[in-house]
Amino acid sequence: MICRMSLLFLFCILLISFNVYSEEITCEIDKDTTLIKSGESVISKIETTGAISCMVAGENIFVARGGSGVDIYKVTAEKKVERISTLTLPNEAIGFRLDGENISVITATFSYVGIKKNTDGSFSTISVARNIFGQKAGFVVSAAKEEKIGQQKVSQETKRIQGKVIEVTPGYAIIDLGAKDGIEKNMRIEILSMEQKKTYNIKTQAYEMMPSMESTAVSPVVQVSEDRCMIRIGRGNRAEVGDIALLTEKPLSETLYSPSYEKNLHRIYGRISPFVGINTLTVGSLVSVMYDYTFSIPLKIEGGLRNAGILFSKSNTSPFQLDLIPSYNTDLFEVGLGGGYSYSGHELKRNFTFLQKVRLGAIDGTNFTMWNSFIYQEKHSSWFSFDMAGSESGSQIKNVGDPCTPNKDREYEFAWNGFDIEASTPVSKSVNLFTHWAYSQAGWFMGEIGIKNFVKGNDGDGTIIIPVSIGGAAVVDYKGKKTPVLVCNPDTKKLEYETDWTDEGFGGPIVSIGIDYRWK
Repeated sequence: MICRMSLLFLFCILLISFNVYSEEITCEIDKDTTLIKSGESVISKIETTGAISCMVAGENIFVARGGSGVDIYKVTAEKKVERISTLTLPNEAIGFRLDGENISVITATFSYVGIKKNTDGSFSTISVARNIFGQKAGFVVSAAKEEKIGQQKVSQETKRIQGKVIEVTPGYAIIDLGAKDGIEKNMRIEILSMEQKKTYNIKTQAYEMMPSMESTAVSPVVQVSEDRCMIRIGRGNRAEVGDIALLTEKPLSETLYSPSYEKNLHRIYGRISPFVGINTLTVGSLVSVMYDYTFSIPLKIEGGLRNAGILFSKSNTSPFQLDLIPSYNTDLFEVGLGGGYSYSGHELKRNFTFLQKVRLGAIDGTNFTMWNSFIYQEKHSSWFSFDMAGSESGSQIKNVGDPCTPNKDREYEFAWNGFDIEASTPVSKSVNLFTHWAYSQAGWFMGEIGIKNFVKGNDGDGTIIIPVSIGGAAVVDYKGKKTPVLVCNPDTKKLEYETDWTDEGFGGPIVSIGIDYRWK
């Protein structure tokens, strides 16, 4: 009996243990809180101010908290989380490296500091495993020395002049390094991203959140104070608060002709192109207002009012094109298919449209962009042939409103509706030269050449670009006039006079101005 009870007790213990550990323990940084999860359920929320990254190894959770060191927690069998150690380091803790059963802390000076588990279950540091970079140009080398960390010692042979990004404004970043650190104007600073990204560890066969350490800019120092400096962030370069800043001798990374485009970015852009009609008493304008959003994946959504023509004449014609187009989008290439609606003073040129878009080159660098538009419209020719109801084909008909039978059903087709082409290339760090041409059967035409002025920012968050140009534009005024020719309306199946459409163009020279604003 006692034996059976013992076996039952052991079975229950094994079952409980299986249920506790069958779900994987993971961690996630959410601002100043570390979330501990069992499967999809959050089992604990720990306040970890300044936390940068975390890692799970066995029953322990390691949290890197920058200058506050490393906090180590233990998950009990009851899924309770207890802090068991806090390690102080000579430099900021920014991440972890797991090599088999060996755990190392990655510091802001790019050294690996080893961690060992003591017999009492606590943890302490051991000597630096190795320096990631080694001794290179742009480093400040000090004599080898021993720095005591708790009861352990860390051998620190190499230090690199490094700081942090503490403020970002459009086109510039402020670094917490200044004249006291040996920083001078025109020196170069490299920015390493601290953005947390999931990285697959082939040894643990699991994804871990780690700082990407991607080099996002090599920029010149433009201003220096005693304890701070300002760098200019060029086109295609990025910097965020908290990123690491390193003195470097690498070449500047700004590229004018093929800059990368920032992700997760909103953009609104448009222009107005007024004109006075030559040899007429008309005033008109072409207006565009567009919006797009670039996702972190290669996807962009773009839409808005493109090339709306406004003509103040006897009929006050206002043709326009509404567009919505998703596209596969990369820094140097974009292709998209979408749809829209075209409105015209000509009733047969009003309908839904099919759109194509192709861009070759960088948006803010050298590029060629083309939109093609195709309209779904009726073939009006089917209206011209008919049979008189109840009479022989070809009978003479003279009365409007008499019943009739069309010889053909209403027919539709895709017809080419127009294009919109732009080419652009940089001529300086703050100016692009561009030319733009557009035409639509809905009733407008324009051509212009001008410059885009980067008045604020470097093409990322907070950027403001003002395009100005000169050229010519015209808006077409369509007028319908009834003729003596009778046709059979396929909808009403009654006779009516044919409408003869005439067009008259009004146009003249234009001076355009616009805006291109971007934000996150």
